[in-house]
Amino acid sequence: MAVIEIEKPEPMDLAAWFEELREWLDAHGCQGVNFARIARHAGGLAYRLSFDDKEKAAQFSAQFACYRREERLPPTLGGLREAPA
Repeated sequence: MAVIEIEKPEPMDLAAWFEELREWLDAHGCQGVNFARIARHAGGLAYRLSFDDKEKAAQFSAQFACYRREERLPPTLGGLREAPA
């Protein structure tokens, strides 16, 4: 399992943002993806996505790199990584 942390852009509507993510996931046949809200702070909302397929997770991470938390936080707190066992 692979985990990616992303942040919703502040000016973007939550429903529109989720639609953008869901359209990509559906178009790429991603199954076994779990969303969990992990933070709300002055910068906005952050979510953790867990993927069963590591390759799809890497593709998603590349496609939505601008939303990755590591772009906004220290490198140890975001990005693609293995989920704890």
